[in-house]
Amino acid sequence: MSSPFIRSSQFGASFSEAAAEAARQSGVDARVAFAIGEQASRILRQRHAGERVYIPKGVVHAGERAAEFYAMRQEGESVAGIAAHFGVTRSWVYELVNREKARLKAIRERIKPNQ
Repeated sequence: MSSPFIRSSQFGASFSEAAAEAARQSGVDARVAFAIGEQASRILRQRHAGERVYIPKGVVHAGERAAEFYAMRQEGESVAGIAAHFGVTRSWVYELVNREKARLKAIRERIKPNQ
């Protein structure tokens, strides 16, 4: 059975590659993206050297989940149904739906023509 842990050098290289890929996808020149990835990896090592870091599989960013919960509520799904489907509490569903409402309201406010 393999260990759930990876060596810090493996993690650093993987993180560096991921950061560089994200930068390239954002339109950054490949050489600059590589340098960003390397620097980000160095900073991560400096800040968290010696710590054990657990990164769970399949975790979705709360912002993405908020948009999903909000859309489901707009389609008539109950808070209890959403919570049961995703295995979260009803209070977490309310929290994320409210965050999404606030985000959308802020966007509407910014694009609202002057009255």
